[in-house]
Amino acid sequence: MLASSEKTIRPSSRQLRAFQPLDRLSDEQRILLASTARIEAYPAKKRILERGATDNMIHYLIDGELELISADGRRTLIKAGSEKAHAPIARLQPRMYDVISVSRVIMMSIDIKVFEDLLESAPVPEEEEPGEMSASEISRPTGEGLRAMFLRELRNNELELPSIPSVAFKVRRLIDQPQTTVSDLGAAISQDPAITAKLIRACNSPLYRGLNEIRRIDEVVARLGLDTTRQLVTVFATREVFRTPNPTTQKAMAAIWRRSLEVAALARVLAERLTHLSPEEAMLAGLLHDIGAVPMLVRLDSIPGLLSQDQMLEKLTLEVAAEVSAATLKHWQFDDAYVVAARHCRDTGYSSPSANVSMADLVIVARLHAIMAADRHSLTPDWDSIPAYRHLGSPDLDQNGALAILAASQDRLEAVKALLSV
Repeated sequence: MLASSEKTIRPSSRQLRAFQPLDRLSDEQRILLASTARIEAYPAKKRILERGATDNMIHYLIDGELELISADGRRTLIKAGSEKAHAPIARLQPRMYDVISVSRVIMMSIDIKVFEDLLESAPVPEEEEPGEMSASEISRPTGEGLRAMFLRELRNNELELPSIPSVAFKVRRLIDQPQTTVSDLGAAISQDPAITAKLIRACNSPLYRGLNEIRRIDEVVARLGLDTTRQLVTVFATREVFRTPNPTTQKAMAAIWRRSLEVAALARVLAERLTHLSPEEAMLAGLLHDIGAVPMLVRLDSIPGLLSQDQMLEKLTLEVAAEVSAATLKHWQFDDAYVVAARHCRDTGYSSPSANVSMADLVIVARLHAIMAADRHSLTPDWDSIPAYRHLGSPDLDQNGALAILAASQDRLEAVKALLSV
């Protein structure tokens, strides 16, 4: 929690510009943020932030010197004006450190929701129009020109996002109508023979199998229920989004689809074992967390020779796809939980505002374990510093605990992968 201060005042727009990532905001956004932020002064030797607490605020050091103390006693000094002080102080929540004032300090506090909303709509740096970029600029190792191009086109609604498959749209719309019956839903699904066949196979799989084999789609809907049917139809229909006639682009899409299947299976099993969230919703969130790569690949396909540069493609995907994925799921009118999970899937420092487990927590942890499964030598962050682990039920859950759970669930994982691969 935040300690009481000597007095409270508001920061100026100019002060905000000195901090990251607030320097990305427009002047108008900084003025708006300044009206909601506050500056507070604290005496020396004051505990300002407490380890384990959650206050849903972002804090910056304006003047003085702080000491961060971790659970194992490690101490870090931060002086105002230093490189460390340009970034938020002890940003992860619940807090990983006790924050103590070494001298009299001045802190700035910003509501985390306001912070994230403004950053989401922050302007993209001015760049040349895509058609005017030279080949050398396009192939720069940093890919900054392309990154700016994607973000600019996304913000200006110029990037063509994929449409939700028609059968998934129809089913989701029908289920949202209270008067919809099992027969109505079965009739809508049966118009797509491929989806119908996949649902029947899924219903008779080890994950959903009952005493009797089912052969009719209305019986499938009755056994699965409306919510599970909706999620599975979307899962099966989404496969078509990852198809394109260009062989090079199709190869890249297939690789992303395979990784998404792995994350989906892991998210489903983790949801079953550790949470009260719907396993089907968790599976769908895992499957769609990288959906933004699809319109990016299609757009890159229009730039000759670029898709052959695998390293650049991977870097661009890492940097931009989360925002494009979130925009795609908004375009599909998915619930906010899916949008947030897509936006933060690669942010291992993300801490859900809720004390309860979120869809984003599941996708973050599932994605980390998918990376480990694919490459045992991959670099992964300090597991103790990942808030998503702390949200998955037991406070003692860590990498080894999750690995043990997944190892004991191999049969279940394989059944989910088989379901997704039909």
